[in-house]
Amino acid sequence: MLWRPVNSASLSAYRILFGLLNFAGLLRFWYLGWIERSFTGPSFLFKYYGFEWVALWPGHGIYLHFALLLAVCVCFSLGLFTRVMSVLLFLGFTYIELLDLSNYLNHYYLVSLLSFINIFLPLNARWSFDNLLGLTQRREFVPAWTLNWLRGQVATVYVFAGLAKFGTDWLIHAQPLNIWLTSNTQVPLLGPWLDRTWMHFAMSWGGFLFDISVPFWMMNRRSRPYAYVAVLVFHAMTYVLFPIGMFPFIMIVSALVFFTPEWPLRLWGYLRGFNVLLPTAPSNTMSGARPAWIVAGLALYFFVQWTLPLRHFIYPGNVLWNEEGMRFSWKVMVREKNSDAGFRVVDRATGRAWDVSPSQYLARHQESEMSGTPDMINQFAHFLRDEFKKDGLDVAVYADVVTSFNGRPAARLIDPNVDLTLVNDTLAPKSWILPAPTATPRRLESTRSLAQKGL
Repeated sequence: MLWRPVNSASLSAYRILFGLLNFAGLLRFWYLGWIERSFTGPSFLFKYYGFEWVALWPGHGIYLHFALLLAVCVCFSLGLFTRVMSVLLFLGFTYIELLDLSNYLNHYYLVSLLSFINIFLPLNARWSFDNLLGLTQRREFVPAWTLNWLRGQVATVYVFAGLAKFGTDWLIHAQPLNIWLTSNTQVPLLGPWLDRTWMHFAMSWGGFLFDISVPFWMMNRRSRPYAYVAVLVFHAMTYVLFPIGMFPFIMIVSALVFFTPEWPLRLWGYLRGFNVLLPTAPSNTMSGARPAWIVAGLALYFFVQWTLPLRHFIYPGNVLWNEEGMRFSWKVMVREKNSDAGFRVVDRATGRAWDVSPSQYLARHQESEMSGTPDMINQFAHFLRDEFKKDGLDVAVYADVVTSFNGRPAARLIDPNVDLTLVNDTLAPKSWILPAPTATPRRLESTRSLAQKGL
């Protein structure tokens, strides 16, 4: 039931942990020098469709933005002006995400979604400075929809990540895990096993079954403790084996919302060595106003969340190749692309041509992400047109992009005869993307395996 009263302890613990986790993530981003690498260093920033107007702060504004957002995370975690901080965290973090498309990560998208949800939740119900200062009253109970919204979002991530793995590359050919694992044989303890074919298939099928089922195991009281142990093990392994940043920690913390709402109180009592006397939820606590807009809002939210990942079905071809419908769909770690992109700029008046390497203008991570992504290739072609226009030249721009994905032989991704300055990025299918290669993915072997075979 949406209006059943549940203990507010879980929401408050989630607030504390979510704020601290984002504080750590932002501080890590700054400490590693990624502000300069991602924003102030590059001469060109890729834009999201519809958000071309989002611009970088002038001067050192982006550093001030990060500093203020770090303060927002602290205030949010402490429950100080919680609703205002929720809004600022959502806007501030989403702004950072929208600055450059080449920085897109699934967990950044998840943080933005959770930050948006937080705006509408009574996260300051207890253990907050809002209570201490008398800004809000302490609430022992909150309506169940507040917790179920978070549970639904976390379950959506897992289920769609599992559905994305339901394909021949992942389940039949163990790709791209075969590519990644054979390059990780130096990892302590696990390393010697990572070039074994059976291990690639075991981890492929294990990842698929875990993602598609773990939310349902977490919803069951009896299986929940074992399922959470699986969450810890699974995400610890992904953190060790793959460079996916804060994503494992975000999922480990987010999965706590599946436990009974009073779990923080029980845990505190267990650590202190006494049984916690929990107040009984009155049956009529939430029997008052039940705004229809809450039901309508939840329905609309999940309608969008459950249809957006499926939009790739309206596009022809393989989404792992053409990327049309790839973002915001929880297709986590299901494709590996190796691309080489070159651009040819031709003066329309004289026919003079220049070969341009993206590395002249882009940071390494930007070039890597752009080289296998058609809409970013189109954006970069327009950027080159504008750069040459500064010198009074009217040019055509052609891209020669050779891509291998999930172990297949390399093939051209973009029609090299199409002048990309004459096409604009839209939501319609892109006719200038060439068909995906249909060859069977090749299985890679580690250097150690080849040595054992005498090769």
